Amino acid sequence: MFKKIICVSLFVLIVSSLYGNENLHKYSDNFLIEYIKLIENGKYKKAIPLISEEAKKSISARDIVRLFDYIKSKGKASKFESVGSNIFQTEDLIRINKTFQLTYKDKYALVTAQIIKEKDSVKINGFNFNEMNSSLEAHNKFSFSGKGLTHYFFLGYAVLIPLFIVVTFIIYLRTRFNKKWRWALFILVGLVQFSFNWTTGGFMFKLIHFQILGSGYQYTAYSPVVIMSSIPLGAVLFLRKRRKLFSVQTEKIEDSRNMAENSDI
Repeated sequence: MFKKIICVSLFVLIVSSLYGNENLHKYSDNFLIEYIKLIENGKYKKAIPLISEEAKKSISARDIVRLFDYIKSKGKASKFESVGSNIFQTEDLIRINKTFQLTYKDKYALVTAQIIKEKDSVKINGFNFNEMNSSLEAHNKFSFSGKGLTHYFFLGYAVLIPLFIVVTFIIYLRTRFNKKWRWALFILVGLVQFSFNWTTGGFMFKLIHFQILGSGYQYTAYSPVVIMSSIPLGAVLFLRKRRKLFSVQTEKIEDSRNMAENSDI
C-alpha cells in the first residue's frame, strides 16, 4: 500500500511539473511575440520598461534604442516560430530562455531572449537579434552538396558500425559455448561517443557513453543533423574470444587424432 502511494505521488508530481512547464512555455512565447511587436510598432516607451534592471546595467539606453530602430527597420515579421526553449526554476525566480525564428518578406532573423519571472513581475533579461539570409530549415537541411571527405568518412563509419555489431551478434547466437547474457549486452552496445555536426563539421567527444548498436543521430526541423557513433569494443573482444575458443578446440581435435593414430600403431 505504501509503495502504491509513493508511485502515485511521484506520477502526480511529474505530470504537474510537465503541465506547469507547458504553461510557462506558452506564456513566455506569447510574451516575447508581443514584446517584438511593440518594437516593430515603435512603442519604445512600453518596451523599455519591460527590460530588467540587471540587463540595463550591461547596455546603455542609446544602444537599446539603436537595437530597436534596427529591428523596426526590418518591417513586421509575417511568422513567429519557437525553435528552442528551456526553463530554470528556483523558489523565487524563473528564467526562461527562448529562441525564435522570424520570417520577413525576403529575410529571416533569429531572436534569442531570456525572460525572468519573479513574483508578479515579468522582464526581459537578455535580447539578441541576428539577421539570416535563409531559414534554419534550409541552412540545416541534410545534403551532400559541398561536403568534404570528413563528412563521408564519418557517415560511412556510422553506417558500418551497426552492421558490424548485428553480424557479430548473429555469430554470437550461432557459436556453441557457455553463453552469458553479459556478452550479448556487451556486443550490442558501443562505448565512447563521437558526435559529428553535419552542417558545421564540428566534432565532439564523450569518454563515458553507451550507444545501442553503436550509432545514432539527432535531428529536428530547425537544428543540424548530428551523427553519433562509438567504438564496438564488445563485438571486437567477442570475435577475439571466439577465435581463441576455436583455436583451442582445433588443438584438442588434433591431439585426439594424434592419440588415435599412435594407438593404432
